[in-house]
Amino acid sequence: MAVTVLGSAASGLRHGNFLAEVIACLIVVYTAGYALGLRPALAGFGVVLLPLVVLSAPDVRQYAWIVIVLGGTWGVARVLRSRHQLILNLRATTAELERSREELADRAVTQERLRIARDLHDVVAHSVTVMLVQAAAAERTMHRGGPDALEAVRAVQETARDALAELRRMLGVLRPEGGDPAPSGALAPQPGLAEVERLVMHFRDAGLEIEYAMSAPHKAPPPSVQLAAYRVIQEALTNVLKHSSAPRAFVSVRADDGALVAEVRDAGPARGPDGTGGGQGIVGMRERVAGHGGRLSAGTTPGGGFCVTARLPLGAGS
Repeated sequence: MAVTVLGSAASGLRHGNFLAEVIACLIVVYTAGYALGLRPALAGFGVVLLPLVVLSAPDVRQYAWIVIVLGGTWGVARVLRSRHQLILNLRATTAELERSREELADRAVTQERLRIARDLHDVVAHSVTVMLVQAAAAERTMHRGGPDALEAVRAVQETARDALAELRRMLGVLRPEGGDPAPSGALAPQPGLAEVERLVMHFRDAGLEIEYAMSAPHKAPPPSVQLAAYRVIQEALTNVLKHSSAPRAFVSVRADDGALVAEVRDAGPARGPDGTGGGQGIVGMRERVAGHGGRLSAGTTPGGGFCVTARLPLGAGS
């Protein structure tokens, strides 16, 4: 464009084509200002401005007019380019936020599924194991009849009722809004430390001798921490029934240096090679405790038994 303008002036066509040259230069300046980066756009503005300045000399008024018009065009192009870049950046940011939101939602769904799976495992494994032990006791006493056999059958029934009630309570929160109303008690609070003694009694009814000690913190732990401690004790006692030949277990809950410590141990010996039966109980307990920032240790004791200890932080002021 610059060569064309200077060439037309050198050929004596300046006066007839000056307006067309200015319009063409405006188009070039706008295009360069809008499409190029800052430094190339400045260079393009200078290259286009130079021949028009040469042609307008020595008329200062015409020179000033050209500078103002070309400069204004270049400035408008830069403003529009900046706005366009802002729109593109906002679109990219919006798309990235959308992807992040979907990833967070997927992660939350996965974590919730794992939590529900752990709860279902705890409830079903505990209840079925206790019912199996109680049913075996009922079978041994059935031929004799009398109150012992009747009590064993009633214990199986009571365990089944408790399991169904807890399953309804867990599944009740999954009902969609506006759906059928949840059954009575389905939205009751999840079990906590107050229910640990009842849990211990349940296992005692199944034939397991348990020594139980509770030293609760001065300030009640959060419900989620209480639930985690309850589930750890429930799963550990279930493992004692399933995988240990020990007739006695020891359960303790205590506050220790800003943490809630739940411990279950038995004197052994284990029925399997490691006392866990190869299931997912220990893994589920460890994931549950880790989700509260705590840690869980599980392993054999020097006497051949098995010990599970969960340490759950209580937070400041607990």
